[in-house]
Amino acid sequence: MLKKLLIAALFGTAVLASAEQPAFELKISKPVLNKTIPSGSGMVPYKDGFLVVGDDSADLYAINQHFKLREKSQIKAYPVRSKGRIDRKIKPDFEAMAQFRREHILWNMIVGSGSTPDTREFGYLIAEDGGLRHERKLGALYRQFSELGGLPGTQR
Repeated sequence: MLKKLLIAALFGTAVLASAEQPAFELKISKPVLNKTIPSGSGMVPYKDGFLVVGDDSADLYAINQHFKLREKSQIKAYPVRSKGRIDRKIKPDFEAMAQFRREHILWNMIVGSGSTPDTREFGYLIAEDGGLRHERKLGALYRQFSELGGLPGTQR
């Protein structure tokens, strides 16, 4: 999990370095373990910290620069077990997160792994302020990825 968070943090800081953003300085710190977030598989910049999504969590977490939880909001209602984790059989398996701006709205896009039809083939668009949300089934897109990659249907 820590490896995924580090990779996501590095990617997030690279996004911040775009021509539209002011210069920044990347600093590598000691590892940080946050026990209030059950898992982390996607991260994007948010205010003075990050938004984090986990593959077996129903929530979107806002954390500060020191990886301390500031707030959380529900992506979708799922039954959760202890420690806020969704059962493996029904988890959405959120694996990636990205940001983009369209018509003056900053959107956070969250997508499942696509590994299981009807369970992990969903994508969510959530406006930065949380006011607008869209859920879409992405099965056709995942099938196209599988075909283009030459993967058999059982290996998506």
